[in-house]
Amino acid sequence: MTRWARINRATTPHSVGRAARGGIVFLAVFLAVSFSSSVAHAQRVRDIARVKGVRPQHLTGIGLVIGLSGTGDSQQNELKKKFFANLVRNMGTNIQLGPADLKSRNTAIVIVSATIPSNLKVGTEFDVTVSSLGDASSLRGGHLLAVPLRGPGAVEAEVGKNTIPYFALAQGQVFVDREDEGKVTVGRSQAVLEAAIDSTPFLENLDSITILLLEPDFGTASRIATRINRHELFREPGGAEAASPLAAASDSGTVAVRIPNHFLRDDRVVEFISRVLDIEVPEVERDALISINRQSGAVAINGAVRVAASSVVNYKGSMLRVPDARPSEPNGTAPPAADAERNPLLIDVMKDLDKHGFDSKDIASILRELHRTKAIIGHLVEK
Repeated sequence: MTRWARINRATTPHSVGRAARGGIVFLAVFLAVSFSSSVAHAQRVRDIARVKGVRPQHLTGIGLVIGLSGTGDSQQNELKKKFFANLVRNMGTNIQLGPADLKSRNTAIVIVSATIPSNLKVGTEFDVTVSSLGDASSLRGGHLLAVPLRGPGAVEAEVGKNTIPYFALAQGQVFVDREDEGKVTVGRSQAVLEAAIDSTPFLENLDSITILLLEPDFGTASRIATRINRHELFREPGGAEAASPLAAASDSGTVAVRIPNHFLRDDRVVEFISRVLDIEVPEVERDALISINRQSGAVAINGAVRVAASSVVNYKGSMLRVPDARPSEPNGTAPPAADAERNPLLIDVMKDLDKHGFDSKDIASILRELHRTKAIIGHLVEK
């Protein structure tokens, strides 16, 4: 059963002065107080965690985009001059470049970057991001010359009995997403993996896996381990339940999982990992959190944040009071309620502030004052 409570609405900012002289401005709250247990949403393990050993690898390189139509780097760009001199020298040509040779704006120095799985196979093509490093006005219509891509902590990659100082090579047409003719200094191109990033096969001699939560949480880690241990498919066919559980939460961000013997015997390790990642876990209620962006003034909150009932804030000469969220009976009295039911959700208070014309800066200031006076039941973070 759900009851709806309607509290007196706040006056608009235009009448704040009159309200300040005459009394207290009430924040309107339309709040649904549920007396029945809510159904928790489920989330798959693969959406909230990853398997240790299967991680992204970041590759970067510096290169040159040619074929631009007068939108490349200017001749005043010193980096462009040094890069050209080095490029000509590496091509085995001994040509002295003078200032007159670099007047063209048809080229641009760029940074090429990509994030790929560490188990990507040699010869696989993948997308790269091409970003201008100089003062080019647009990369539209350009062509990326061959750029070696390297990874952090790896100077050389093994290719057979030889080594090469890079993992991949990027080259090709530069594509931009924007269709207008404005300034575009970021585009996309293609690269090919030339050497294996992870030389040790992930599945080699594997008898257990470790699940790493993307956002560590004790409740989530415990629920993942419980769901894995209760999964009927992971039990030995025709046998009794294993003496020791398959999964155990080591901490808030790690779940160790032993691979069952029948999956190991039948070489079904990949299937086991896939099934573990597909397990649905009840969503855990998150910490009550408010986030304020200092630059844009944007305010983001989750539904768990509440405001202490009857809290009062003096803002720009006006008294703002948060009302009690308990639903009233027809005779005007309020039934007994728990403290959580008395305290309105902050999101409902913010909706009312927005309806009555308070801008984001006003709302952020009010939230800071409520947090300073311990009236907000939750954490406040500013970035």
